[in-house]
Amino acid sequence: MLKVVRSLTHYPGWIVPGFLFLILLIILTACQNEPKQLVPQISVVAEGLLNPVGIVALPDGTLLIAEEGTGNDDLSAGVSLITLNGEIGRLISGLPSSRDSGDLSGAPLLALSPGNDMLYVGNFGAGHLWTLPLPQDEPLTLPSAPFTSEQLGQAMLPLNNVKLTNPFDITFNQDGLPVVTDASGNGVAVENPDGTTRFFHRFDGLVNPDNENLLIDPVPTGITRVKSEYYVTLLGGCPYPAGGGELVAIREDREQRLVADNLNMPIDVAQDTDGTIWVLEFATFTPDASCFSGMGYQQNTGVLSKLTDEGTLEPIVTELNYPGAVLPMPDGSLLVSEVFNGRILHIAFGEEGTQVSTDEQGFETVAVGEPVYREIADVDTALTAVITRNNLTPHPGADLREGDTPLAQLGQDLFFDPLLSGDKNISCATCHHPSLAMADARVLPIGTSGNELGPQRDFVTEVTLAPEANPSKLQDGIVDPETGAVTVHNPFIGQFVPRNSPTVLNAALLPVQFWDGRVESYALNQSVTTQEDAVNSFGMTDALATQALFPVTSLHEMAGATLGDLAPQEIRNALVARLADNPAYREQFTAVFGSDEITAVQVATAIAAFERRFIFTDAPWDAYVAGDASALT
Repeated sequence: MLKVVRSLTHYPGWIVPGFLFLILLIILTACQNEPKQLVPQISVVAEGLLNPVGIVALPDGTLLIAEEGTGNDDLSAGVSLITLNGEIGRLISGLPSSRDSGDLSGAPLLALSPGNDMLYVGNFGAGHLWTLPLPQDEPLTLPSAPFTSEQLGQAMLPLNNVKLTNPFDITFNQDGLPVVTDASGNGVAVENPDGTTRFFHRFDGLVNPDNENLLIDPVPTGITRVKSEYYVTLLGGCPYPAGGGELVAIREDREQRLVADNLNMPIDVAQDTDGTIWVLEFATFTPDASCFSGMGYQQNTGVLSKLTDEGTLEPIVTELNYPGAVLPMPDGSLLVSEVFNGRILHIAFGEEGTQVSTDEQGFETVAVGEPVYREIADVDTALTAVITRNNLTPHPGADLREGDTPLAQLGQDLFFDPLLSGDKNISCATCHHPSLAMADARVLPIGTSGNELGPQRDFVTEVTLAPEANPSKLQDGIVDPETGAVTVHNPFIGQFVPRNSPTVLNAALLPVQFWDGRVESYALNQSVTTQEDAVNSFGMTDALATQALFPVTSLHEMAGATLGDLAPQEIRNALVARLADNPAYREQFTAVFGSDEITAVQVATAIAAFERRFIFTDAPWDAYVAGDASALT
């Protein structure tokens, strides 16, 4: 049963008896003039949809519903149409539907252009948006056969390697261009005037409410434009702690401010015609449940709230069952999709006592066709079309592979040297080891203050501080009488690095580094931008080298107890000073760079040169693209 939440007014109990009659008279008069409070009236518009998320209402009242599909690696995602005369069926079908880390990955995004003449659809992994022109002089009706991707147009095309991965929600800027949240790309992108894609905002990690020393992925979901700002819901990633989500406001100049926090998996935000901001929370997640099974979401824990004038969120409807999107209607009512229930709710507002329970409604099940599968008679012809359409070439990036150069040898020495960690107990190779495919074979890494490699790696109980540690830390430690080394209790026990270690293999071919894309360039050898001004001031054009500047400054990855309380650039300076005190490294740097002055950029450049030795693009697919039709079986 859905619950409606209303604020109650409490009158003070200290009223002086002599004024009681007068006070009661004033209150009674006010109550007679005060309009009656409206409460939500909830009914069901449709049921039986395949995991619906996005909703569009055409000006004539026709509804379009984006469906994620079955999630079974088929072509069941698409868009359903509900006409004014009650006809229901697929408008668009045959879009891929799968799962990404346990969650549905189909077609969540759906929007109508500001001119009402173009429909936009987002599909996981397509790399762009799909478009469908809409008729202007007649109502939209069901086609004789659903449109498929071959009949759709495209928008927000890739710009070099910059493209949409998981377009989740959409709004439009003042020029009418699409602005899209990318839930996997951790950013917000806008369509350039030439139809390509540009990310103008990336999000920092959110503080885990259960452990302020850990960060969780932001995961941008809903978006709406409010004047010159974009309101974005940040769902808060694995392990989805209670209260880990946020509502933020961003601008195209990369400014960001917090609007509301302490949210449970916020999934959508929308602005009503009267300016009301509505926020939808998907569910509460069961603590310690697996993030990748899709089983941790608690039923009937979704919440619809509105933003008050005081800047707080007021719950209006609770116990929603996995809501996915909210759409304000011109008459002040709302439409809300419930994903796993497969239904669309209509929420109107009337006087108290007229509420309708969704469980008491009689409704017809929406007839949804079977998933569409395309049979490919000639695989070679189909693959050739894909190769031609995407301008694919064999052995991409082979010309970038580094040889056995002095620069790469210096980078290899640095890559395997724990000298680059604050506590001198971890190297780059610990989490990117050659015997483990240049990764660490773990779900989440154990960074500084661990021992062993791969799945066997575990936390140590004590940490030996380096001489650069803060004097107060050295005083609190235990001094070894023979060596003078100072040990302290390991402050990082149980604190994993919050993201999986990506492989170094072919990382040199990526213009965007890190899972959250916080080091990016729009193409190889173009200017690199990060979220740290000190690094941006270096003017680097190598994303791979720029990436190498960051793990050494991360508290849990490499900075450790010795250097973790310093600012990032101070940490780099301390590590460079260590290298400068090492005669062997001074000799190597002088031989490679022609000067005995060592800089952080030189260190990163050398490491990147070593990592470029791991460019491998000689797979059977490359031979096939080169023309060998027998290379694939």
